Amino acid sequence: MKLRAPAASALAAAFLEDGPWTPDGLRERGAAVFASPSNARTPWFSRVVARVHAAYQRAPRDAPGALAALIADAAKAEAESPGEEGDASDADEPASSHDDDRERYETPPSIARYPIVAPQMANSRRFDVPSLTTLRELAAFVGLPHEWLDWFADARATAHSAPEGALQHYRWRWVAKRGRQTLGVRLLATPKPTLRAAQRRVLRGILDAVPAHEAAHGFRRGRSTASFAAPHAGRDVVVRLDLADFFVSIRRARVRALFRALGYPEQVSATLAALCTAAPPRETLAALSPDAHLARLRHRSPHLPQGAPTSPALANLCAFGLDVRLHAAAASVSATYTRYADDLAFSGDARFARRSGSFVTLVAAIAQAEGFAVRFDKTRVMRRGARQQLGGLVVNEAPVPPRESIERLESTLINCLRRGAHTQNRDALPDFRAHLLGRVAQVAQHHATRGERLRALLEAIDWSR
Repeated sequence: MKLRAPAASALAAAFLEDGPWTPDGLRERGAAVFASPSNARTPWFSRVVARVHAAYQRAPRDAPGALAALIADAAKAEAESPGEEGDASDADEPASSHDDDRERYETPPSIARYPIVAPQMANSRRFDVPSLTTLRELAAFVGLPHEWLDWFADARATAHSAPEGALQHYRWRWVAKRGRQTLGVRLLATPKPTLRAAQRRVLRGILDAVPAHEAAHGFRRGRSTASFAAPHAGRDVVVRLDLADFFVSIRRARVRALFRALGYPEQVSATLAALCTAAPPRETLAALSPDAHLARLRHRSPHLPQGAPTSPALANLCAFGLDVRLHAAAASVSATYTRYADDLAFSGDARFARRSGSFVTLVAAIAQAEGFAVRFDKTRVMRRGARQQLGGLVVNEAPVPPRESIERLESTLINCLRRGAHTQNRDALPDFRAHLLGRVAQVAQHHATRGERLRALLEAIDWSR
């Protein structure tokens, strides 16, 4: 028997009404929705109740949809093999009784009452996040009128097919990845003011209350490339690996699962995930060259947009499982592990150095199991006799910026003075001044005199040009 979706939803709502979460309690509340009392006495209903009780130790009031799906699947499974788990006394019943029972299996029950149960936050909340049980509460929390929420969450998935412009909530732009070689493209997404303000409320009100793994150093207050690199200073070997398309690898389903894990009901979690993820419009994907087929495939599903204020924090939280496993793998070989965004760093003594090759393979396997991919072309195994560099810092003795990096920064600042800052912002960074200020501050941490000179150059730049 295929239990229709409305009937399964009605049973789920009845199960979630106030009352004991016991087989008898579920059976009693479920029986109240049937038009015919005989439906509640059928063996399939008793076994569906047993399956629901076995699947959930307590009432899943934050997940009525998942409960309804389980009820529908259980009803179908039980109906496909009626009587297999029935009482032994069934064999002594007359044939007409079995025929009636078979008829009840094949005919979906009629529903007389459709209960409405308000969703609740999950009982197993571990963090002090605000309680948001309805979309109206969510809209008020992010500062949007309730009737606008569907539009900004793109509930009807219209953004992908809409043309670029006023109908899009982001400004999309392809930039080439820089390095020794141009190995691909990066898609930058700048949310428009209204969506950006809503995302910042999610960041400050929800995500900031959830700590990332201790190994994560990127996008965290009090952490930096210096704190990322410092644990690896003076080690026999340093291994650096890079994750491919870090933000793109984190899809909407994973973000939704994160909000569910924080205790939010299904509908609120789905809408929060939709507010924080996006897929570029077809026009943006079509702008890629014909041979960029893989990049087009990677970007067309909703993912964390690189440029949204929520993306860095969500990336760290969604990578928590990766950090846990890599930290444990490193500890098993007496190595140290840290991560800065998509950069993974491991270091250890001579014993770890001898096992570094097989360890890189293990890291790649763990990353793949967690939904990420290692770029082997950017993997570096750096021994003590060569330069060991992490996050732009040389860590052979203590984390310090390399001399040529300081010289390039000084040259950039001088060119900004002479030609204008816009001529040096080759990566089209949205806040180029803040970027340069961070680099100057990094130098000043290790070279006070040089840092003062660079800061003087930065302050002399005319940013109005």
